Order: sequence, then C-alpha cells, then structure tokens
Amino acid sequence: MAARPQALRRAQQHGFGAFKTDQGIAILAQLLEAGAAGSVCAVQKTGLVKLDAFRVLSSGPRSIQPMEDVDSAISRVLQGLTDSAALTLDSDLSESGLDSLGAAELSIQLSSVLGIKLPATVSATAKSERELRQFVREELAAQRDVSQVGVPEAASSKLPILVVGAGVGGVAFAQQLVRASETVVVMEKGAAAGGSWTHGNLSSKLQIDAPSYMLNYDSPRAWGATYPSKQKVLDEVREAASSLDLRLNHEVTSLSMVQRGEYRVAYTDASRKQHELTVGGVAFFLGGLHAANDVVYPGEDGFAGTIGLGHGDDVRPEAFKDQEVLIVGHGAFAIENMRTALQNGAKSVTIVARRRNIVFPSVVNWLINSVNGTLGIRKIRPILEKFYQAAGVTLDQLPALLGDSIDFRIPACSDIYFLAQAAMGALRVVIGEVKCLESTCAAGPVERKASFWLDGDPNLVANDQCKIVQAISRLAEVDAFVASVRRHPVPEGVNSLLCPSYPFYVQAFARAFLHYRKALAKLSFTPGVDINIMWEHFKERKVKVSDVTREHLPFCDFVRHRRAEWEDNARILRGRRVDGVAESLHLPDFDSLLRPASAIVARLWPSSPQDFAGILAVPRRPRVLFFHGEKTNREVAMRLLQATGWWQQADFVVPDGPHAVSADEDPEQLERVGLTQLVREGWYRPGEIYKEWCANFGIFFDLHMKTRTGALDTQEAQMEHDRYEEAFSYLTKVAHSHGPFDAVAGFCQGAAFAHAAMFMQRTGGRDLGLGGVQMMIAMAPWKCPYHEHLGLFNTQLSMPLLLLHGSQDLQMFKDAVGPFRDSFASDCVTTQEFEGKHAYPSLIRSSKLQDVAEQFLDANR
Repeated sequence: MAARPQALRRAQQHGFGAFKTDQGIAILAQLLEAGAAGSVCAVQKTGLVKLDAFRVLSSGPRSIQPMEDVDSAISRVLQGLTDSAALTLDSDLSESGLDSLGAAELSIQLSSVLGIKLPATVSATAKSERELRQFVREELAAQRDVSQVGVPEAASSKLPILVVGAGVGGVAFAQQLVRASETVVVMEKGAAAGGSWTHGNLSSKLQIDAPSYMLNYDSPRAWGATYPSKQKVLDEVREAASSLDLRLNHEVTSLSMVQRGEYRVAYTDASRKQHELTVGGVAFFLGGLHAANDVVYPGEDGFAGTIGLGHGDDVRPEAFKDQEVLIVGHGAFAIENMRTALQNGAKSVTIVARRRNIVFPSVVNWLINSVNGTLGIRKIRPILEKFYQAAGVTLDQLPALLGDSIDFRIPACSDIYFLAQAAMGALRVVIGEVKCLESTCAAGPVERKASFWLDGDPNLVANDQCKIVQAISRLAEVDAFVASVRRHPVPEGVNSLLCPSYPFYVQAFARAFLHYRKALAKLSFTPGVDINIMWEHFKERKVKVSDVTREHLPFCDFVRHRRAEWEDNARILRGRRVDGVAESLHLPDFDSLLRPASAIVARLWPSSPQDFAGILAVPRRPRVLFFHGEKTNREVAMRLLQATGWWQQADFVVPDGPHAVSADEDPEQLERVGLTQLVREGWYRPGEIYKEWCANFGIFFDLHMKTRTGALDTQEAQMEHDRYEEAFSYLTKVAHSHGPFDAVAGFCQGAAFAHAAMFMQRTGGRDLGLGGVQMMIAMAPWKCPYHEHLGLFNTQLSMPLLLLHGSQDLQMFKDAVGPFRDSFASDCVTTQEFEGKHAYPSLIRSSKLQDVAEQFLDANR
C-alpha cells in the first residue's frame, strides 16, 4: 500500500476506515491464506476510487440511493476531488480545482457511489455543488423506473482478433492483446512494418521525448536517444512486430458478420491469391499520413526553384544550402521540415499558413508526460510566454490558445522554432489564406472523435472513424451494419493536457477494447459513460508513462540533452551568411527560458536534482518571513496558512509579534477574519493574550471614518516612534537568527508592518536584515499612517509585489488597495482579487489563485 498527502482523510470521506498496524497484518494474512480475490483500492491524487467502476455497465445499476443520502455523498466526493474542506454550496467548481479531466473523475465516482449513469460533462452542466445536487436528484428521479436487469455478457470466443495495419498503432495495440493472452493476427498490406514512418524523410525523428513513445510501457526498453531517428523508430517497430503473427503483403478486401463476435474476413496474400479467415474481432489501424495531398499552384511550371512535399525524401537535405525556403502549412510536418531546412544551411525559412498554430517547446511535452495525471494550461502558460516572447510573439496572437484552454489537437513540438524566430530573418511566420500542401489525414484529426466502435459492436474498432468508413466503403462484401459510426462530440477546448504520445492512447484503448469485448454483448453508448470507462484505462496507462519517462529520462538528463541541441542550433544560425556576410546574433539563453519549467519540476518533485549549466543541485523552496495579523500569534497564523494551502508553497518563518494584546471576543469579528473554526477547534481562545505588530490600525480606522484629519500630533508621533523602534529591533534579531529570506509576507496589520519594514530597509537607510528579500506578498494590507506621516513612502519601491484582497472585504480595506499598490512601481505589481471576506485567501478553494501564487513565487525566486 502507498500513502499520499491527505490519503487517510479522503479514505474516511469515502466511507473507508483506517486499520491499525496489527489489524492490517491480520487481515492480509487471512486473505493470503484463503487465496481470496478481493477488490483493489487505489488512493489517487484526485480521490479514492474503487477499481470496480465498470459494474455500472456490466452488472446493471446498483440500487438507487434515497434522496436524503445524495447531498452528503456529493459533498464527500467533491471534497476528496478538490482537496477543499471549505467548499461552499455556491463555489464555482472549476475555480475550486476541478478541471476538465477531474470532471470525468467526478462523474465516475458519483456514478459508482449513487448507482446511476452520469455524463462525463456533468460539471459543465452543474457549475456549483448546489446545481450539482439538483442535477443528480433529477437524474435519480428519471432513472428510478429503469430496469435493473444487467447487460448480458458476451459469449466467450477462442477466435483470433485481427489487427489491420502494422504501423506504430497496430503493433502497440496487438502487443497489449497478446499480453492479455489473446490470439492475434496482424495483416499489413505493405512489405514491412512501420506504417507512416516508412514514408518519412531520412532526417525525420521523433518530436517527443522517447520514453513516452514506447510501444509497451509494461516492458520498457531504452531507446538510446532522447529523440530517436526515423530508422531507430522503424527498427523498434519491426523488432516488436517480429514477436507477433505478422502477415506482410496481406490486404483485407472484405468483412462480413457471421454472428455477433464472429466475422469473416477476405484478404489477398503476396501472390494476390484470395483467402478467408474467421475472427472474433477486428481492429483497424489504417493510418492517415502516408498519402500526400499534392496540390498544384498556378504558375508552378515557370518556377525555377525546387518544389517538393517534404515527404519521403523528395527534397534532399543538401538542396536547402543557402536557399530561401517557403513552407506552406503550420502543422507538425511543416515544423519538422523547417528544422531540416535550417539545420542544413538554409538562408531563411518562411512559413505561410491560415493561422499560427501552437508549438510547444520540448520541455512542455516532458512535463506533460512526466506527471501522473494531467497538467493544466494555466500551469504551462509561463513557459509558453517565455519561449514565445523570445520569438517576438505574444500569446494573444495564438488562436489555438483560448484563455486558460487549448484547442483539442496535439501541438507540434520544437525548440528551434523559437530560436530561429529570435535569429532575425532565419524564420518568419506569415498568416494568409493558402491551400496547404501538407500530408494530411483526409478525415481530419483523430482526437476529435470520442467513440471508436462500428455500429455499437464492441468487437469492431478503428483508430480513426472517418478513415475506416471511407476504407470499408471500398470493400466488396461489407454488411450494411458496418457503415454507421457513432460519435459523441468532445469540447473544442480543454484546460488540461494528458499526453502527446500516440502509443499511449493506443495502449490505453487496447485495454478498454478488451473490457468491452468481455463484459458487453452490445455497447449501450450512454452519453458520458463510455468516456468514464475509457478514462479509467487512460489513468492507469498515464501512471505507467510518467514513471517510465522520469526513470528513463530524468529532468536533469533531459535538460542537458536539450541545452546541447539548443547550442548546436545556435551555432548553425550564427553561421548563416546573408548577402555574403556572416550574421552576428545575440540569441536567447536556454537556461533563462527554462526557469518557469524548472520551478514546476521543483514543486512536483522537490527532491529531484536539476542541471544548472553544469551544476547538479536540488532547488530549494523560497524562504518567506511571515507577519501575522493583529490579535493572533505564530500558532494561529500557521494553522491559517496550512488551512488555506499557503504552507505548502514555501518555507515559512512565522515569529510572534513583539506587542501583547487581548484576543478578539466578538463572534461577528471572529467570523469576519476567519477565526471561527479555530475557536471551535480550540486553537484560538477568546479572552487570552495574543500578539501583534504595530501598524497604527486605530489611526488608519479613524482616517477612513473621517473622525480625524491631518497628521499625528507630537505625543502620538513619539509613542509610535517608540513602538516601531522596539518592533524594528526585534525584527532585526529575528532576521539575523533565521534569515536570509527570499520574501516577506503578511496579513492585514502584518502586511502593513512588512511594507514599512521593506521601505525602511531599501530607502530608509536602515539595515533590518532584509537585504536578501526579493519579493513581497500582501494580504488585505494598508499603508502605515505614521510612516506616511514621515514621508517614507514618497519614493516607489521597485520590488515584485503580489497584492491580494477579498471581494467581500470591508470597504476600508478595499479603499486601501489603491494607495498601497501605488507605493510600488506599476510594472512590479500583480493584483488579484479573491472570493471572500477579510481572511487569508484560500489557494485550496481557488485553483486559479493557487496558480497565480505559484507563478509569482517561481518567477521571482
């Protein structure tokens, strides 16, 4: 068993108790002795899921839950998925950490717990827990009269499964079936396995990191290269195919059904003789990149240069030397030909396309492949901003990047794409209405299809629905039932990325294919449920991909390889000759572009070493000196930082304030500042003595209420001077004992005092031990009236500031935001309003706020 953060709490929320050590040992001993085949439970980051979710389809619905149990069940599931004990009924679920793939998990768990079928898009229909409760109640009422009879199981078949096509997809799919003890026959009409890779250029190579492209994640083999060549990929595919019953030069000509689960396939062999084979299922992997879309432009006959499709070595690498190259299209193959042209001495490359597609720097693909689950678009935006900024492009120029989501197609991957645009004149992208000359799949992208089966038959499957219909329509004896393809629409945009590797999807789908064949005689195609079942298999494969990627290509090795290629390409671009003169270029430094990605890696895998230009080191987290609010202390501040998710973001040092003060006792005030729960738990005790920093709250309040005007009188000024002298002396001791610090942060009064301290350190000529501080986080702050009276804030501070304030805070604190912000240089300030009152902003309740906080800390450490 493996434990993850808050695993026990999640398990308890989902109805699973905790075993003591001796109980666990006794139970395991009994199970081993009895040879019992029990139910397996896995504790995931997104919640605790019993791996028997398929009962909903294979055994019929479980008994419908009584209405009074529904609300508590929904609350438990949501809290486990969002890590939020403070989730309110009206909180926006997407803002509480539930992304598009977490929504599928929500549907799976609720379907299993409540015994009903819910669509994977349930969170798009119900935006909050209150709406979700209403939606589920309506579904329960609608499904109460549904028959409880389960779907009949398919009859067991010993017939082989036929896989049509021996490219990467067909071979990887067949391997998974063989691993599951199925008899498999693979037919390939070509003379060798390899599929579309046989038609690539000699210079073609894999564009994603090799470990994620393994044909079998269960038995990983080292590729020997980070981005293997075309020949290496072909060698791997053909070696894997050699262990299969592979029949080359065999072309399927017709398919007919004898009965459900039994099909007759007609095919020709190498001598063109006709044969028949009876099989129990068919999987089509016909590919889509091996037929060129050869478009002829008017006037081509008079063109004196070279015209090619960039396919099958129709343009030799040496032909690019000193040439100005035009590439029509902005897809992955266009990006590959751009790289080939520049690396072989092209003077310049111009890409002409109808729109500027997204291109990922290689580090983004490594990150997506390495995480166990998904990676949100918001997480990778800082990386994209860095690379595109180097290329002179802003993210709002990318139509495929839709705010915090991305269109559903998998982007091309290239580093030289950004480097060459930074090298003036080496690469230009021109947007225009042109007819593309790319090799394309006539049916469109495979990723836009959510269903893969033909006519609801779980024994017939295709990797590209439109393509298979087009191909089958040419067969001589196909039954009418094969002609219809069921589709379910998928969103145009997604806000989380799962994996860019084709073998990943093939292997995951192979397992779902086996499930459907064995469990179901006829697919029901209940909207959303098919996606849920598929998602379980995708999750299992993604864990395999991430483990294999990090084991075979650790981040430090990946960076070393990527840096070396970046520098090699930089030398090539600097060596270009324009008008007979070698260019002198200052190109962006790879390590500086990599900083946002390195920060993400440090958060995800804090003990993993990173390569910093020849130095291996484990990055440390930012060290933050935190100043608590008035009438609290270090313990209360720590509890609030933990409860709101801040404690996990940095290494906090939280000293008590130097001045004693009585605790708040007014229930309304305790509720307003978020202390009610701590009172219930015994961590905050009204009537006792607590601590505070000094920031003239009384004067600040009077000025806001207009019960006083003007400056402090002499007596007030002297009293405040003495209090600040005591506080600054105390702060200096804390800083020298526990510093140095990377940041200061504070809530309310603490933020106001930290603000005064930083101005004193940077402009007031006094060393408080905060000389290493590079940034500040201020929660509901104000400017200290005493130091404003002294003129300390007359000069703006050039220092990164994250300014956080609640949308429902008191008006006096809202009014204080502008003057506080204006005391910093405008280009240094990040202001973020959060949903809440005068309390510590919760990163747990808002994934957007969490991303803002993480990116601020990462960008400025």
